[in-house]
Amino acid sequence: MTRIVKRDANGHKLWQKDSEDRTTDYRKWRLEGVGKQPELGFAHDVDQFEWRFFDDVPKIVAILELTRSDGPIYSDVYLSEIWKRYFKTERQGERITQISTGLNCLAFIVAFTPDLNEFYVNDILKKEDKWKKYSKEDYTRFLNALKGWWSIRCDPKNWHLRDIPFK
Repeated sequence: MTRIVKRDANGHKLWQKDSEDRTTDYRKWRLEGVGKQPELGFAHDVDQFEWRFFDDVPKIVAILELTRSDGPIYSDVYLSEIWKRYFKTERQGERITQISTGLNCLAFIVAFTPDLNEFYVNDILKKEDKWKKYSKEDYTRFLNALKGWWSIRCDPKNWHLRDIPFK
C-alpha cells in the first residue's frame, strides 16, 4: 500500500495540523531503552533554531529552548524552577551552552503561557536566573532583533564585543 504525502501547490509537504508529538516513541526508546547503555552517551533535543539571512546565506542566530506553563505565570519562583532545571538538576543549560558555542549563536529559554500572550525570556549564555517579560507584540520584536544581537555578540568580525549585556 502506497502512502500519500499531502503537498501544497509548490510541492512542499503540508503542515501536520494535529498536536501529536510524533517523536515521543523514539525519544522514549532512545532515552530509556538504548539510552541506558553508557557507551552510547546521551541524547539531547533542541527545541528550535532561529535562522536569519546574511547576504542571502542562512545562518543560525539563536537556539530557543521552549517551555509552556499550564496557566498564568504568577511568580518568579516558577521561572526560577525552570532555570534550576536547566542549570542545577538536569543541567541542560550546560549542553545548550556547548551547542550554542559550537554553532556560534545566541541561546535563550522561552517560557510562555498557553494563550501565547506572555513570554518570559532567559539568556542562557549569561547563566543567571534573570528573566525578561514580553507581551506577544514585544516578543515578536525580540524575534526581529535576534539578527542584530547576533551581529553584535556573535559575528566573528565583532568578537571583541561578545560580552555586550542582553537588553
